[in-house]
Amino acid sequence: ALPIWSSMVNPFDQKSLQLRLESMKLSQSSLQQLMTLSAGGLAIFFGLVSKASFIEPVRMLGVLVVLSWVVALCASAIAHRLIGGLFISLCNISLATEKVLALESQMDEVVEDMAVAINQNKLAAEANVKIAEARSKFELESKAFELTFFPSQDRVACLTIWAFSAFVFGFVALACGYVAWAFSA
Repeated sequence: ALPIWSSMVNPFDQKSLQLRLESMKLSQSSLQQLMTLSAGGLAIFFGLVSKASFIEPVRMLGVLVVLSWVVALCASAIAHRLIGGLFISLCNISLATEKVLALESQMDEVVEDMAVAINQNKLAAEANVKIAEARSKFELESKAFELTFFPSQDRVACLTIWAFSAFVFGFVALACGYVAWAFSA
């Protein structure tokens, strides 16, 4: 029996896909800003180091500042790269869903062809093979999507939290170092 594809709801309709991609773009732009700020903060910090004489405890805080901003840069860069993979994964599953939903129009063509076909059994068998191939391909792509997309999405969220936390910690360490330097002079 031929499946009824029209009852299938497309979770990747244009509006839903557009909203997901827009959300990912916003995340990616905030990561780009974080990378820029971390790199700029490192440049400013090293400019400050060359102009100020630091005492030993402040130097230790300086190491924490540099390490935290390097961690923020690295975590942001990795998350940024993962988001690119998420874009591709969403587009692939969206295309696969559209192909499966396109089978509905092919079913109408098969019904029309069966009315004039000499060998209706052969035509029905060919249609069933096409549908079975499309279904198995879609199931494989769906499983691949689930196996890669959601863990990558979790990694991006975790890396983003690490990046923002390290970035903020760098500023806290910088402020503590400045206060220690200012009151020790």
